[in-house]
Amino acid sequence: GSSFEDAVRAGVCGALCSPHFLLVNREPVVDDYEIASRLSYFLWSSMPDEELMRLAAEEKLRDPAVRREQVVR
Repeated sequence: GSSFEDAVRAGVCGALCSPHFLLVNREPVVDDYEIASRLSYFLWSSMPDEELMRLAAEEKLRDPAVRREQVVR
């Protein structure tokens, strides 16, 4: 009973809201390098810089306080 536009809207909305569409990696554990990459591409649309890579190597990006500092930076 819906119009074509309503049907397409519902389909697109369902696809975009699906966790399978939104989540790049559905692994239960994400390592520090993945955190660095996600942070960097989300905030700066670029690959992780030297500081993020250093923090990833030191496994410090698991700490929420460190991640918060990087977002502020």
